[in-house]
Amino acid sequence: MPSISVIKSIGLLIVSFLVGIGYFFIQSEQTKELRKKQLEVTSSLIINIVIYIWIGKVLVHLPEFFSDPLAILAYPSNSNAFYVASGLGLINIIINVTRKKVALSSYIKAFIPIFIGASLLFEFIHYIQNGTINNLTNLLLLILLVGIQLIFNKQPIVKLNLIIAIIWSTVQLGLSLIYNYTTIFNYLIHPIYFVIIIILAIYCLIKKGTWSE
Repeated sequence: MPSISVIKSIGLLIVSFLVGIGYFFIQSEQTKELRKKQLEVTSSLIINIVIYIWIGKVLVHLPEFFSDPLAILAYPSNSNAFYVASGLGLINIIINVTRKKVALSSYIKAFIPIFIGASLLFEFIHYIQNGTINNLTNLLLLILLVGIQLIFNKQPIVKLNLIIAIIWSTVQLGLSLIYNYTTIFNYLIHPIYFVIIIILAIYCLIKKGTWSE
């Protein structure tokens, strides 16, 4: 059976992303139909990432999986599982965009606000529980990004969200170098991860032909 800490962590993530979805609907000025369509494709991506995290957890604990598959449920996911999920999620996006099943702009318009909203609640709860400087810094950063999103949401949405992704990743990169660690939903993240996000966001920002408003 999963440990109590694992169950609590999953519960907090679910609540956080529900709040993130609510935030996406509140801050977006698009039509209800567009928001629903973007939410559908982004929700599918988030569900796939959760599945990919479990796949990553199995790969990380492969010897234990063969000896006792149910024991994997008791293991909390680690950074390696998160990296596997991120890589598979990126491949998922590339395949859908390349096959023209989903526009890249749909992911950018919905996923980034949902992520920011979910992260804000998650970091707030962890700051209340732990009160670390890293939690406080992340919390203040997310509040700032929410403010930017709400103030400038009449600007081209894709461009604004990509700039927000670059700001968030750059600050996270700085925090990881200053404090020797930073986290995403309690996963310890290597600085290179944020460098990759910055490069991808800048590429999408420059190559406007890869997306459309």
